[in-house]
Amino acid sequence: MIRPATSEDGEAVTSLAFRSKAGWGYPEEMMAVFREELRISGEQLVEQDGHVAEREGAIVGFYTLAPQSAEEVELGALFVDPGHLRQGIGSALLEHAMSLARSREFKRMTMVSDPHAAEFYEAKGAVVVGEHPTRFTGRVLPILEISL
Repeated sequence: MIRPATSEDGEAVTSLAFRSKAGWGYPEEMMAVFREELRISGEQLVEQDGHVAEREGAIVGFYTLAPQSAEEVELGALFVDPGHLRQGIGSALLEHAMSLARSREFKRMTMVSDPHAAEFYEAKGAVVVGEHPTRFTGRVLPILEISL
């Protein structure tokens, strides 16, 4: 089940995002930075049009959307709990986000992706349109776009 996030979901999605990012095996010095970057309050989650996927009453994934213009919306986050990967949750969340964006008449969705997740978005029809620098030397994040 995918539902709109509530302000009470902030702590759960922050923890989930961190576990998900840690699943890629990043070194601790990077995880310390990610810990701050991935923190999302309940209020921010609601403001950023967050939606959560639940299974048996537990949050197993979430996404956020942020309008960038009349035609473009950014998928600000999409994370799935590591224990629930490869079960269709990420695909369901992305499809839900795309459907919601279409219903609001956006024409394209962009995302700044972790390099490990870029292949997932490309398999769903997204194309790399640029790179986003990070504070880590030599590390850039792909910027992807998908037509709605």
